[in-house]
Amino acid sequence: MFENALGRFTYYQVKPDYFSIGIRSVEEHGVACLMACPEKTLCDTILYDSYLPPQSAKRLEQYLEEDIRFDTDALRDFDVSIIEACTQTGRKEQILNNLIKIIKKR
Repeated sequence: MFENALGRFTYYQVKPDYFSIGIRSVEEHGVACLMACPEKTLCDTILYDSYLPPQSAKRLEQYLEEDIRFDTDALRDFDVSIIEACTQTGRKEQILNNLIKIIKKR
């Protein structure tokens, strides 16, 4: 974990097969870096939030809107296949499946 003027950043060690899901190489001003797509970023938030217990799709939607203030309208553009790949890690599979349900109903 480190903190700077932009905020507090926490990094976790993850399995290589999970890390590669939804990651792309981005180059800007001659500098290349790896960047997660929005789907992977949301999955990371869910997977590493210790506050989030297994719950219903309705409660997950409430968590997204109220707890992390996620704009759920953005879910309409999400690629469900990326989230499905994240469920293969076996961590919080029920919650990620509920996220898929929320996305599919939009």
